[in-house]
Parts: sequence; C-alpha cells; structure tokens
Amino acid sequence: MDSKIRELACAIYKINSNAKAATDPNNLYTLKYRVIKKLLNEGLATKIGLHNSMNPRFPNKKHVLVKIEDYYFHIPATPEDYKNLPLLGDRDENYRNPKCYISLQNAKSVLFHYLDMKESNIVINTATVSDYVNSTRVQYLNNSKYHSTEWLAHRY
Repeated sequence: MDSKIRELACAIYKINSNAKAATDPNNLYTLKYRVIKKLLNEGLATKIGLHNSMNPRFPNKKHVLVKIEDYYFHIPATPEDYKNLPLLGDRDENYRNPKCYISLQNAKSVLFHYLDMKESNIVINTATVSDYVNSTRVQYLNNSKYHSTEWLAHRY
C-alpha cells in the first residue's frame, strides 16, 4: 500500500510542477485538488497546518499544507481549516520535495485511475514547448525536400 501512495504522491508532484509552468494550469490544479481531497478523506494524507500566501495581492490568504508520504503540497484553505489548523507562518522556500521521475502522461493516468475517472471527464492542456518543437520539426520535414520521416521514428 505504501508504494501505491508514494506513486500517487509522485504523480501529484509531477502534475503540480507542470501546472506551475503551464499557460492554463486550472485543470491540472483541479486534478491535484481532487486527488488530495480523496486521499484526505481516506486517511492517507494529513493536514499539517496553514501557510501564509506568497501572493502580495492577498496577504491574508492561507493555504493548507498537506503531507503525503515524504511529499508536501498546498491546497486552498476552507473556513473549517482556519478554525482547526495551526498557523505555520511563511513557507520555507529552501525545502524541496524529493525528485521523482514520471512522465506527465503517466502521472495523469495514475491519478485518473485513482479517481476512477476517464480523462475525458476533465480537460487538461498538456501542450509544452517540446511538443511544439517536435510537431514543428515533423511539419518542416514533411514540407521540405526530405519527405521521408522514417528516421524520426527511430529517434523518438
């Protein structure tokens, strides 16, 4: 069971790190939030306390620090969280979650399987710079004098 929870934590980590760089992160954050809420309901994650928001426009906003295995994540605080959880102050910017190596597609697959959802139930924008570069490269090759893209299949 612990390896399954660790796999979920690793997948959330991947989703979270990709959401921070995404142009439209809402769907990725929604997926993260749904999985964390389910883990909390099942007793597989723990709420630690409230951290201050790092956004200067909302200095009074708090985020709940949630622990899953060796990983820590933040989710929006509810009114009950303000009443029941201790105030931890500012975030420790020096702390980093352990690295894990999973592709974004595999991470989404793990999380959707855990939620027992189909990916079509939530739309997630996964376009990245590398996807754009690869599609542009293939498009260029198809339009250039090198019409054969057989070498491309071996490369990727």
